[in-house]
Order: sequence, then structure tokens, then C-alpha cells
Amino acid sequence: MPLNIERIYDSLHNFDFSTLFIEELGWNSPLTKRAIEIDDNHVRYAIARFMTITIMEIKNSEGTIPDTQTREYLYKELSYLFPKKLLIFIDKDRTQSLWYWPK
Repeated sequence: MPLNIERIYDSLHNFDFSTLFIEELGWNSPLTKRAIEIDDNHVRYAIARFMTITIMEIKNSEGTIPDTQTREYLYKELSYLFPKKLLIFIDKDRTQSLWYWPK
């Protein structure tokens, strides 16, 4: 099936990452869709998976995108369960995102 660039753009524009990865790119649904706390301030939501890679949306209690040090900490914390992952940090209004996959 060819990629539908307009629907990909709409999914990105609307912060609908589940639709982007599962319906448009053909990735698999996550094993669970419930919110899971990482620590006292951060919650993760699995969005999609493909082979050994998991895509997760991360929100914090302040509704902001965390600083570099916090992103690195969260990435390392999740590495025990998910060796390969892409973290998408979202602000509370869903107007900004930061995709995090360090080298």
C-alpha cells in the first residue's frame, strides 16, 4: 500500500501518533494502551511497536516537555524494559512534541 502523505501530515499535525504509526506506517498495536507511571512526575503510553522497537508517548505532571537531563534519565529508566525505543514527549495542550532517540 503506498503512503498517503496527506494523512501522514494530518496525523503529525493533530499529534495523533497512534494513527501515524499503526494505520499509516503499518506498525503493530502496543501490547497495552493503559497509562503506566515511570516515576512520580511522568507517565508513559505505548503507541506502537515494530519488531523490537517500541514507540512511547511521555507526559509529565507539569504539562511541559522535560529538559535534556530528565529526558536522558527517563530513556535510561525505560531501557530495562525496552532496549530499543522512541520516546515522544508531549506538552499538556498537545501543541509541542519532542521526539527522543539518542545516539
